[in-house]
Amino acid sequence: MVIDAPTQLKLFTAGKSVTDVSGLPGRACCDDRPVLYALLSGGRMYRALGWSASCDTLKQFAQTAISRIGA
Repeated sequence: MVIDAPTQLKLFTAGKSVTDVSGLPGRACCDDRPVLYALLSGGRMYRALGWSASCDTLKQFAQTAISRIGA
């Protein structure tokens, strides 16, 4: 079964408390674990796991990574 990125984002965040994240291309949000999710062009999604990192730290990491892989 193929699932597109927006649907996958909904599945990953269903039933969780999420916070929208600005400053990234496309829709981005962070859940309470924290995990940052960002929708990218071409039906892709970027996900950053942060065992002990804050959502702000994950955002900074995502900004660097996404600039290298392309939004």
